[in-house]
Amino acid sequence: MAFAQTNYFKHDLANMYSDINDVEEYNGNYYFVGYVSNNVAIAENRQYNFILYKMDDSGNIVNTMINNTDSSNYCYPRFYFNGDTILLINGYYNEQNQISFIDFYKYDLNFNFIQKKSYQFVDSNRYRISKVIKDEFNNIIVSGVKSSVTGWFMGSFLVKFTLQGDTIKTNMNYNNDIPYIFDVPSVDKYYCCAVNNYLNVINRDLIKVNQISVMDTFFSFYSSAEIIGADSIFMIGYRIMTWGQPGYDNRRNIIFKTIDYQGNTLNFYEINTPDTISYPAFEGVSYNGHDVFCSWEYNYHYINSPSKIGVGKFNKSLQPEWIKHFGKLNAQYVVSKVTTTSDGGCLVVGSYRKTSFVNDDWRYFILKVNSEGLATFIKHTDIKVQVGISIYPNPVIDEVTITLINPMQSIKDIAIFDIQGKEVISKRINSSQLKLDISDISSGVYLIKGQTNTGLSFSRKFVKE
Repeated sequence: MAFAQTNYFKHDLANMYSDINDVEEYNGNYYFVGYVSNNVAIAENRQYNFILYKMDDSGNIVNTMINNTDSSNYCYPRFYFNGDTILLINGYYNEQNQISFIDFYKYDLNFNFIQKKSYQFVDSNRYRISKVIKDEFNNIIVSGVKSSVTGWFMGSFLVKFTLQGDTIKTNMNYNNDIPYIFDVPSVDKYYCCAVNNYLNVINRDLIKVNQISVMDTFFSFYSSAEIIGADSIFMIGYRIMTWGQPGYDNRRNIIFKTIDYQGNTLNFYEINTPDTISYPAFEGVSYNGHDVFCSWEYNYHYINSPSKIGVGKFNKSLQPEWIKHFGKLNAQYVVSKVTTTSDGGCLVVGSYRKTSFVNDDWRYFILKVNSEGLATFIKHTDIKVQVGISIYPNPVIDEVTITLINPMQSIKDIAIFDIQGKEVISKRINSSQLKLDISDISSGVYLIKGQTNTGLSFSRKFVKE
């Protein structure tokens, strides 16, 4: 196993307390959804908002959006692409009034808001979205886990939505941790992979009708899976090597398995690293029709010790083409998801912290790996939340209109500077759009600088004729 160089990461140093939950490639761009804190309060008082990023295949940010209307103490977004529409499902909890929500959003591919439907819960649990799929009947199936405000798991849930965000079926009473659901059309069932030794078989009414044992040893657990053939499922999990042995802290190997739809084992592979603690990603398997990519956390300890991101490329028979580990020195990583990309490689996302950080100073990372196992994002620039704005017309004669692309943001302060840096106009407002009369200023090149209501800065040049 090789350890790769570390200069390919997109680490977010500007946004403390942030994470990336989900990633997909769509129409030649990479899309990310996660959350970021809008303040630096102590953990129990911190507020979060979900974020959307659009990145090209070279790692350049194309567009960003922050939802500023639904601040909450906990935020767990995921998304699904339906044509040219982004369906974003967000589970969040507001500690002040002890109310939980699952919200169903629609955005276009430029993050313009289309629709929102909100569903409130009165049991004061946190609803964490784990997986969003579309089944063969064009229903949106959402799986997740609910936990108490103290972090104890209180069961899991499944919700079936229409494409318009209306609920069809719900089931809130499963007793599994972080279910990962996928559709098996040929057997007219959903399979639900949980952090235990079983696959739950769910019918179209979201009721469990069977349970398939995938146990290898008593201390093996599988957390995510993917269909890779007509009757083949690829699974990733871990095996505890030192359960109950004095002086050990439950060392774990990463394990891989393929099974048929009845649960019979087809192939098995294990990364034998007995001196480490490793965990698979929440969505640790992705299949591109030919190869399978997997990701996990390597040598992850609960204390502030360095860890790595494990990434492997396998064929359908569980033979690895390569297995590599990536990571900066003195940093700890938690991997959320791996997804394949059209160039034959994969993207891995999650959160990290330097070992010198305090315990909750997590920030997100994005890693791009090509088909040969080499990192292809080589820029050192840190991702910063950018504000999308439009200026019309440009060049301008008398009046210029400044509009924030995200209608949920608003302009707080704005100023215009000439080419020598002298301020010629300044305004304090609270609107997502502003029209400025500039008929009295001289012809030339000017710079608009502004700040949003959440403290994000933006700037753009324009020409006055």
